[in-house]
Amino acid sequence: MTAVHFITVTALTLQMIGTYLVWPSRWNVPAHAALGFCVTAYVFPGLATDIWESFDARTNLMYAQINVLGALSMVAGLFVGFRLNLFVGFRPRLLRLFQGVMQGAPEGPVPRSDIYVGQLTLLAPLVAIMFAIGLYPYVLTNLMTSLGQAGLAR
Repeated sequence: MTAVHFITVTALTLQMIGTYLVWPSRWNVPAHAALGFCVTAYVFPGLATDIWESFDARTNLMYAQINVLGALSMVAGLFVGFRLNLFVGFRPRLLRLFQGVMQGAPEGPVPRSDIYVGQLTLLAPLVAIMFAIGLYPYVLTNLMTSLGQAGLAR
């Protein structure tokens, strides 16, 4: 085991349980489940076996670089999203959704819209890009292949 392997396992684990950084709560059930996954899928195989020897050292290094970049990007995105308060009204909306399904239509005044124009302008391009990648993935895979070949040529 080298430092590259430890860094890779740490970056992979951070990507799975990164939500603890902005929501350290016992109610963060997805992160609790991901913690068990990290131990069985990353920590034991990555640190206690010789799985890394199956691959070239340059491949391991590039894999580590990609995952460290991904982990840092995820942490930055978590903190930016947490500070922007995009999910301020999420709990009341989730409660209203649950009550609507379980108890029928609400009595009294009809609640106002859940999605605002600013949220739609943020999400609409992302959803369009997801559909474009799903319908025509060649553009992205071609870009990834060309970047990967350049990285391996170093």
